[in-house]
Amino acid sequence: MAQAPKSRARAKSKSPPPRPPVLEWIMAALGAAVILLTLTLLLKDAKGEETPPQLTAHVVEARPLADGWAAEVEVVNRGDETAARARVALMGSEAETDYVPGHGKARLTLIVPADPAATLPVVKGWSEP
Repeated sequence: MAQAPKSRARAKSKSPPPRPPVLEWIMAALGAAVILLTLTLLLKDAKGEETPPQLTAHVVEARPLADGWAAEVEVVNRGDETAARARVALMGSEAETDYVPGHGKARLTLIVPADPAATLPVVKGWSEP
């Protein structure tokens, strides 16, 4: 009498559990990638001290003007830390950048009396931001 329901229950219990949807696997992989990226950035930041700013400058372009030359100067920071108010001099003219980020660049334009092609700009100083 009661044997028929038991056989149906057994048949249902033998079927394998349903597989998770593909979207669930994709979201799990994305979450794991975000966690690994976060840990990598934290470990990189905690590795040690940063190097101070190491500024160099060079003339990128020079254009003649009516009363001199416009020299576009690029300031390059090879250090880890940011340099604020970097002062650059070229042929008697000086200019100052707002800041040069670590491993970054900044450009400024100086008005000079002659063609600056053979002259190197000089970084006179900077301050901490």
